[in-house]
Amino acid sequence: MDELATLIRLAKLNLDEKRKALADILSDVDRVQQRIDTLKITLEKEQNHPPDVLEGGLTRGAFIQSSLKKIEAHEVHKHELMQIVEALQEEIRVAFEILKRYEIAAEQRDLTERKERLRRETKIMDEVGSRSKNADFIAPPHTEEVDE
Repeated sequence: MDELATLIRLAKLNLDEKRKALADILSDVDRVQQRIDTLKITLEKEQNHPPDVLEGGLTRGAFIQSSLKKIEAHEVHKHELMQIVEALQEEIRVAFEILKRYEIAAEQRDLTERKERLRRETKIMDEVGSRSKNADFIAPPHTEEVDE
């Protein structure tokens, strides 16, 4: 296996690893968003539900404050994850660009080799044709005389 094929294989492996890492982070972002959504729904239900007892209303305020702090913490975590996603997307873009460079170089090398092979084959065929034509001029075709 030539060096360029090895580089292409390694670049593909690197790109796949980065894509998997991105998928994992995006999965984490989804989980955090689900937690945020769940907390918001729970908070909305709690705020829309009238307090049965005055004392319940006092503890409800603590629940609401706690829920809002949790939502805020999850939003901060989601923002941090999104920054990681952006960085990974840039790494993937660069890795893909490198892979494409190697693939284009391999295609160009193959094209050059194919052109060189065709040029050599054409040269050989021209020599064969030239020798054949020269042989016809040097030795006319042999004709047999028939005795009568």
